[in-house]
Amino acid sequence: MRPLNSILYPVVNASHFFDLTNRRVDLGGSKITRYPVDPYDRIWYPRRNQYWSIINTTSNIRTTPLFEVPSVVMQTAMLPINTTTSTIISGDPTSGIVLQWFRDPLVENPSYFLNFHFADLQFLPPDGIREFDIFYNGKRWENHFRPLYLQCYTLYTSVQLPNPIDSDKYEFSLNATTNATAPPLINAVEVFNLLSAEAAMTNLSDVDAIMMIKEEYKVKKNWTGDPCAPAEYTWADVVCNYEGKSSRITAL
Repeated sequence: MRPLNSILYPVVNASHFFDLTNRRVDLGGSKITRYPVDPYDRIWYPRRNQYWSIINTTSNIRTTPLFEVPSVVMQTAMLPINTTTSTIISGDPTSGIVLQWFRDPLVENPSYFLNFHFADLQFLPPDGIREFDIFYNGKRWENHFRPLYLQCYTLYTSVQLPNPIDSDKYEFSLNATTNATAPPLINAVEVFNLLSAEAAMTNLSDVDAIMMIKEEYKVKKNWTGDPCAPAEYTWADVVCNYEGKSSRITAL
């Protein structure tokens, strides 16, 4: 465990926590970044593929207390191989998908939040413009965004993303505007599911009993943490009741 700056992730508070839905992605990176480079021991996984052009710099990237993305993560970015319309992180490169994931079937009503981290690594000429729109499931999400040169800027959701009505798929794309002379780029991405920490903890006598069962029968399942809370992460094959002040194990 490592202490976090209280303003590092504004949505997180005493009653809510983030579950990392996808890996923290260092786009264009070549190796995993974590402690001590990231003092909070967040793990940033590198991602590259054949559809991208990678750019990098050795210059320091200025950051802010909000999110505090390590400079080494921001020192790489990905662009489309051709300079037409879209930047691709996953999926079919002709579709312009920048980020794609699917609803967790075990979570009935997910509350997804995301952070897009940007920093321009190329010094553009006076008439150069890097400008793009961001679309979420085909609808405009951000207009005429221009990343800052050697300075981290994060576009993040302060409220949960609307869940798709007719699909379980979430898609974002970056499309260059008509004013742009340079293609879109992106440096890093985080996607979270916001969960409540207010669920009642499991009754302590039930916890003692289930731990004795786990020890006696050498249970190999991933039985760690609270057996019943949060409800989305109840232990495998453990049935709980949540009607009282504390959750109770009712069946195996």
